[in-house]
Amino acid sequence: GPLATRYCYFCPILIPKQDTYNRLGITITTGAASSEIGLALYDNDEANNLPKNLLASSSSGISTASAATVEQTISVTLSAGWYHGAVLVSTSTTLAFRVENNYWFSFYGSTQPWGGTGRGTALQAYLTNQRSTVTDFPTSISSSDITIRVSGGTIGGLANTAMPTIGIRKV
Repeated sequence: GPLATRYCYFCPILIPKQDTYNRLGITITTGAASSEIGLALYDNDEANNLPKNLLASSSSGISTASAATVEQTISVTLSAGWYHGAVLVSTSTTLAFRVENNYWFSFYGSTQPWGGTGRGTALQAYLTNQRSTVTDFPTSISSSDITIRVSGGTIGGLANTAMPTIGIRKV
């Protein structure tokens, strides 16, 4: 669904075994001229199952001008466990996050099954304050910086924003 401008949205990702991963991916379902996104990966704060420390992020914006699957090149070795994908958009853009060769489960309150693209969820995690650019990912996040929103509420004026599903993979 449409994501509010320069709000950082999170999606939990389950990594089943240690490996080095080199891509974060997203599928743009409706292109938007002059629009960009940034992608990032955070580790998991075991105390509250929310994002904590930045592990990898986009150094520049990724164009969302046309419908396509785009990826950000990263290089990060992950142990088995929970992580969090993150996305920032420059304008209200319709996106679906594709899962390719990875594992995820929406533990912010999803009633949806495993896998698939564009899955909705009952709850959504996002940074409470707007960011300045699509690459403005904080290096560390406190649980007090995050809002969990129930479907039907609004973020930046957008109602019923679906929680993103962000994929990580090794090629």
